[in-house]
Amino acid sequence: MRFVSLVAAALLVVAGAAYAQNLSFGSINGTVTDTSGGALPGVTVTASSPALQVGQLAAVTDGEGKYQIVDLPRGTYQVRFELQGFQPLIRQDVQLTAGFAARIDASLSIGTLTEAITVTGASPVVDVTSTRGGQTVNTELLTTALPGNKTVADLVQMTPGLTNTAGENPGTLGLRGRPRFNSYGTQSDNSNTTMMIDGFQIIANNPLPDVGATQEVDVKTFGHGADVKENGAAMNMIVKSGGNDFHGEVSTGYSRQPSDNLDPELRRRGLVVGQELKYFSDSDVNLGGRIIRDKLWFFGSYRERRSKNSQTGLVRNAGPDGRYLTGDEPPAFPKQLARNAAVKLSYQMTPKYQVSGYTTRDKNFNEADLQIAPFNAAVDFAHSPWEQTNPFDWKPYVYKTEFRGTPSNTTFFDVQYGKSGYKLYYGVQPEAAAKPTMYDRSTLLLTGSNIPHVSDFNFWVFESNLAYVPTRFLGGRHSFKAGYHLQRRDNSGARPKNPAGDYALLFDAGVAAEFEANNAPVDPTNWEDIYSFYGTDQWRLSDRLTLNMGLRWDQQHSFVPEQSREAGQFVLAATFPRVEALKYGHLAPRAAAAWDVTGSGKTVVKATYGWFNVENIISADYNQNSPSSVRYRWHDLNGNRNYDPGEVNLDTNGPDFISTSSTANNILNKNLKLAHIQELTGEIERELMPNMAVRGLYMYRRFGDQSATINVLRPFSAFNIPLQRRDPGPDGVINTGDDGQMVTIYDYAAAFAGSRFVSNQTVNRPAGRDDSYQSIEGALSKRFSETWSLQTSYTATKYHRWITAIAQSPNDEYFPVDNAWRWALKVNGNYDMPNGFGVGAIVEYLSSPLGQRTYVFRSADPLGGPALRQLASATLRLEPYGVEREASVPLLNVRASKKFKLVRRDFELSLDALNVINSNSVKAASYVSGPSFRSVTDVVPPRQVRAGAQIRF
Repeated sequence: MRFVSLVAAALLVVAGAAYAQNLSFGSINGTVTDTSGGALPGVTVTASSPALQVGQLAAVTDGEGKYQIVDLPRGTYQVRFELQGFQPLIRQDVQLTAGFAARIDASLSIGTLTEAITVTGASPVVDVTSTRGGQTVNTELLTTALPGNKTVADLVQMTPGLTNTAGENPGTLGLRGRPRFNSYGTQSDNSNTTMMIDGFQIIANNPLPDVGATQEVDVKTFGHGADVKENGAAMNMIVKSGGNDFHGEVSTGYSRQPSDNLDPELRRRGLVVGQELKYFSDSDVNLGGRIIRDKLWFFGSYRERRSKNSQTGLVRNAGPDGRYLTGDEPPAFPKQLARNAAVKLSYQMTPKYQVSGYTTRDKNFNEADLQIAPFNAAVDFAHSPWEQTNPFDWKPYVYKTEFRGTPSNTTFFDVQYGKSGYKLYYGVQPEAAAKPTMYDRSTLLLTGSNIPHVSDFNFWVFESNLAYVPTRFLGGRHSFKAGYHLQRRDNSGARPKNPAGDYALLFDAGVAAEFEANNAPVDPTNWEDIYSFYGTDQWRLSDRLTLNMGLRWDQQHSFVPEQSREAGQFVLAATFPRVEALKYGHLAPRAAAAWDVTGSGKTVVKATYGWFNVENIISADYNQNSPSSVRYRWHDLNGNRNYDPGEVNLDTNGPDFISTSSTANNILNKNLKLAHIQELTGEIERELMPNMAVRGLYMYRRFGDQSATINVLRPFSAFNIPLQRRDPGPDGVINTGDDGQMVTIYDYAAAFAGSRFVSNQTVNRPAGRDDSYQSIEGALSKRFSETWSLQTSYTATKYHRWITAIAQSPNDEYFPVDNAWRWALKVNGNYDMPNGFGVGAIVEYLSSPLGQRTYVFRSADPLGGPALRQLASATLRLEPYGVEREASVPLLNVRASKKFKLVRRDFELSLDALNVINSNSVKAASYVSGPSFRSVTDVVPPRQVRAGAQIRF
């Protein structure tokens, strides 16, 4: 902490560091001239808005008539231009969003009139200096005019380049409601998504603040400057503040499902339970205002959602016939509860300095969820009945404090500190407490108790930056910024003892086959520290050309502190020493240019280049106290379908050993390189008319130094035993009409058998096996004005993704690359009709879900050929990726509303119809040859109708 304090102090006193566009605040800049076009120095430019706690901010034009007002919160501004001897000019209704630089030029006429000339014109919609791409969503529009759930999934559905992959289903809460999405081909996760609250980074998989409690959400998807570490989407939630006037809202909504959308074809493909809604209620209240006028503002919000609905494929029990997957199983209806409370305080200490604090607490409970499965089985409700699910309790939180100030018109600083994290408890269903975990490889069915686990995620962040805007320097106008970012991450996934036994059983068509022993109980602690320094320069060479340059240094320190483990069913008590994993230190250059083609601020061409270091969460890989398992062959000697001592030789070098995931077998690779992503974009933006712009984009992303874990003691060359097998075709049965060609399986030599030849090491991929993505996009945006808004986009992405990062045997070389295209068409907008009526819609049309057929070849050959030697089974890909595909996915949500004017209040009634066309498009299916081939595991939820009411004041 002494080092952190020194760095913070240095940043606050260094005079040469400075300002580039702030992530959460906007700016206004421009040129003031007289009617002949001559520059006017000395003009006082004043920006005022209810969003300003100090009332107004001012700047004075320099010798070239230039001015800039920075650090402006989101809001609508009035800009006043005054110079003695000239008639004052007022520009009204200038709309600022997070990170937007609005160019407002003015021409003053000579005169002595005291009454100012007031000009009302459309605010700029094209930013001719900033080069980050994406969009800013006005959440008031989302919550009052457009249909949806008031969640991040709605934002993803509206944003070009982003596609929901989880958490978007209406009525789904908890982890199933947690947003997951794809960004121009890159799947979002903790390491490539930046989530922020008022510019403060939090862990990416937290449930964010209630979207209805935000003013707007700035969603940036490409072209990040050096002040953002990761390459993927960056979402900045701008939370509402208080004000000198009290304001707030109360809303409630209730959803019903008129009918289901399962048809005979889906039932034929094994889906007997769709998403059926018993009830869903959603209520929230928020209030903001002043405690001390112009000094102390507050804002608070509370939201509660309750639901009872089935999950696609989830059944309560085996039904009348006592057997699963026969079609007579009744649906399960788990109850879910989500509560979120948040408070924000803003204190204006002096006109130049402000301190603020924010905290949010969340509680999620679900009677039945699903997270992990044994034997690398797929996780889906269609093959996991109620007894196999986990009741869970999830308690995320965020708190942060911020100190910001503007010591002079050219200097700005900001310091933030806080923590985000969660406690997550996964239990065992009471009726399965005595049932061991069981998996049938043939039917993909999971039964018995699921593995209990606990997650304790803690994420500390300290960041500070100092900005400086000189009037003129080195042949142009510069906006400098320097910053420091520290984050400490402790992600602990504990595994308590399972009442039914710390093991799982694998059957093959009902026959005992394999046994998996878990090392419970374990409660690990893993640390990842990241220190980052960055500097940026927004260099305006002229009024038409701006360069945005930046350089970042990221250093990561991964280590495991000393810790102990209790004795368990299959492990002894032990104490493990501290492990120093790796220290990385890498530069990340960024460069971009924006060219105002005509000088009018209406057409701009932008190009960006960025190098992004990818966070490598590796400490858990070297923590022997982490959850792990060992797989063996299992001999059910007494036929009771359960494990008994003596039925497995637990010697890891014995004849029953198959594989292990134990971190004790991991070798630290001191030469491992940190993965990175290089991104190139080219973009053209054009203002078509006031408040409307069009954009064309090309993007290329290439990964470098990607890594994968391989067994270095069992090399590729060890798999030297070729065995011929017949591809049984989709039905998984040999000697039927759909049989394929003969394929070759490679087994390894007996000399490499046993755990003594298991030593896993994370290595960088060989040359030529890095992933890359190319995207093209066209988008049109009409900001809400004159009673309507419209956003539309079409995005297409060409994948080059290696399904197997590093081939460890010839078996991995079958169809290892995904080269398919994906596309998405998005349209959303609203129209305010006379007499308070309004309509809105969100439309999304997605390309086909894709897959490829695989088959698990067993030890014995059904044609009588030689059995596998050391391998217990071998899974091969049997066709190119994308051969298996579903129909394209159409999604249409609409809203109709009626507003009523009350005394100092607005009252609104709304009616949403989600999935109006009642689409039942398949979103996911299994393509494993056998009885479950093409079985559907997820579809679009059926039509829902939601009635809502809202009071705003």
